Amino acid sequence: MIKSDIPIFITVKTNTEEEKKKNVQLLPYAYLYLSEQQTIQRCIVISKDDDILEYAKKLGFKKTYKEKCINCDQCHLEYIGIYHHICDFLGDYDWFMHFKIDQPFKSNNLLIDAINHINYKLDFITSASEVTDRERMYINPDNKFIQLIDNDDRNFNKCIRTFMVDLSLVAIKTSFFKKCVESNHFYKTLWDGKFDIIRNYSMFIQIMNSEHIRRFNLAYEAYNKVQTLPKFGE
Repeated sequence: MIKSDIPIFITVKTNTEEEKKKNVQLLPYAYLYLSEQQTIQRCIVISKDDDILEYAKKLGFKKTYKEKCINCDQCHLEYIGIYHHICDFLGDYDWFMHFKIDQPFKSNNLLIDAINHINYKLDFITSASEVTDRERMYINPDNKFIQLIDNDDRNFNKCIRTFMVDLSLVAIKTSFFKKCVESNHFYKTLWDGKFDIIRNYSMFIQIMNSEHIRRFNLAYEAYNKVQTLPKFGE
């Protein structure tokens, strides 16, 4: 196995118009990150939407694949398109990388670190982000205005930092991946495998819908405006 040849799959789902609109806006961020990692040549964008595949080529992705949509219980999974591709090219890849576009923030070396960590003792490798566990704040979501619940144990100082598996990328052994898909219980079979988790030093944000992308764009626009202002000490 030559690690530099491991393919990177980017699945772009378009099951609804909202999902398509969201993912179209996220795909350029994936392209920029993967370009900076100098991995574009081994990236394969997968979608059942011809417009998405054409747009991926305009962005600069070199390889695309038209997802073969079949009726099955797991069609909603991003991994189904990858499975169809691997079935068409059986035996070409011992391992591959799945790169999620709905989590635009990944630390600079995360992808390369995951690839370099691949070994045959593992079934897959994924990532985790550090987040704040705010359970001690005891928020009551049933009120019109979210309020803190009166509780003697409530203490902001007890909020801790913890790690959460974010699945922002997954390097997975092809034979194990096929086993997961064919089991009809993908995630149960996945987490029963042998895996390591690499730390993602970037902030965690997952964009699930159009409202999330609107907020993300507002933050991005604000950042760009700040860059035009004088810097401290200049």
